[in-house]
Amino acid sequence: MTIYLIVYCLLFLFALLERLDDRGEASGVLLRKNFYFICAVGLVFFGALRYETGFDYFSYENIYQWFSGGLSAGRFEPGFAAFMHVCKNIFGLSYPYFLFFLTASSLLIKFSFFYKYFKYPVFLLLMYFPAVFLYADFGQIRQGMAVGIFLWAIPAIKNRKLFRFLIIWLAACSFHYSALIFFPIYWFYKIKVTPKIFWAGLIFCFLFNAVSGAKVIFYAAMKIMGSSGLGEIMEYALGYGESANPLSFFLEINTLLVLCLIPLYQKVYANTIKNGTEKHLEFSGYNVYILMFLLIKMFDSIFVIGYRGAYFYKMMEGILFYYLLSGLKERELKALLFLAVFLYGLARLFFIIQKQQWAYVPYRIFSDFFI
Repeated sequence: MTIYLIVYCLLFLFALLERLDDRGEASGVLLRKNFYFICAVGLVFFGALRYETGFDYFSYENIYQWFSGGLSAGRFEPGFAAFMHVCKNIFGLSYPYFLFFLTASSLLIKFSFFYKYFKYPVFLLLMYFPAVFLYADFGQIRQGMAVGIFLWAIPAIKNRKLFRFLIIWLAACSFHYSALIFFPIYWFYKIKVTPKIFWAGLIFCFLFNAVSGAKVIFYAAMKIMGSSGLGEIMEYALGYGESANPLSFFLEINTLLVLCLIPLYQKVYANTIKNGTEKHLEFSGYNVYILMFLLIKMFDSIFVIGYRGAYFYKMMEGILFYYLLSGLKERELKALLFLAVFLYGLARLFFIIQKQQWAYVPYRIFSDFFI
C-alpha cells in the first residue's frame, strides 16, 4: 500500500506548490506547467504499466485472449471491440501492451482536458486519484475511457454545439453503455437547478426506482433492439449484479455527501462565476454535475448503470471542488478546504486499498515494456 500513499502525497505536495506559486508572470505559469507535466506523466505510467494489478486485470486478460476480431464482441461495445481488434489483430500486441495503450489513451484524454481548461490542474489530479483513478483506470478500463471522452462533451453542451455533443456522446457510449443515460443533459443544461428542483428531481428518481421504472425502460429497449448488439448490452445491463436496495437510495455515503455539499456548491460556485474569480472557466459544471447525479440515481435500481455511472459524477465532483477552492477569498478557508480534500482522499484511499487489497497489493510493473 506504501506506493499508493507515496503517489498521493506527491500529488498533494505538487498541488500545494502549484497554489503557493501564484505568480502571474511567465515564470510562474511555466513552473505550474512543469508541475503538471511531472504529475500527469507519472500517473500515466503508473496506471499504464501495471502488471497483474487491479481488480479487473485477469478478467480483461481472458476477454482479450478470447477476442477473435471485428466490432462485435458479445456484450462489449463497438469502440472497445475496435480498440482490441487494432491492438491484437493488426499490430499483434500481447495483453499487457494492449492494456498500456488503452490506459494511457484514457488518462491522456482526461489530463489534456484538465490542462486546457484549468489554471491549477494538479489539484484535479489530487482529487482524481482516490475518487476515480483506482477504480476506472485500475479495473473498469472501458468506463475510464468513456468518462474521459465525455468530459470533452461539456464545452459542447455549454456552447450549444449539438452535432459535436452527439459525436462525443456516441464515442463515449462506444466504450461504455452507461454514457447512454446522459443524453438528456444537453437539453436540460440551461435549467437553473434550484433547491426545490433538485429535491423534486431526487424524489421523482426515488419513486421511479421504487416502481422499477428504470428496468421497464431497459426491458422495452431490449425487446425493440431484439438480437442487435445494443439489445445484448441492454440484456447484460439488466442481468449483471444485484439491483440496488431502495433503502440505500438516500443513505448511500456518496449520496449523503452530495446532499451536504449542494448548498455550499450553490453559494460559493455561483459567486465564483459572478465575480470571475477563476478566469479559466469556460463552462458551467454545476448543472452538469447535478444532472449527472440525478440521472444516475434515476437508474439506481440497475446495478451496472447506477454503480458504474457514478464515475461520471465523481469526476465532476473533483471539478466542483476546484471551483469551490477558486471561489473562496479567505486564505484560511482555502487552506482548510485544501486540507479537508486531502484527508477525505486519504480516507478513500485507505478504504479502497483495504477493501480490495488482493487487487492492489503488491503493485507490479510491466518490466518487459522497457526491454
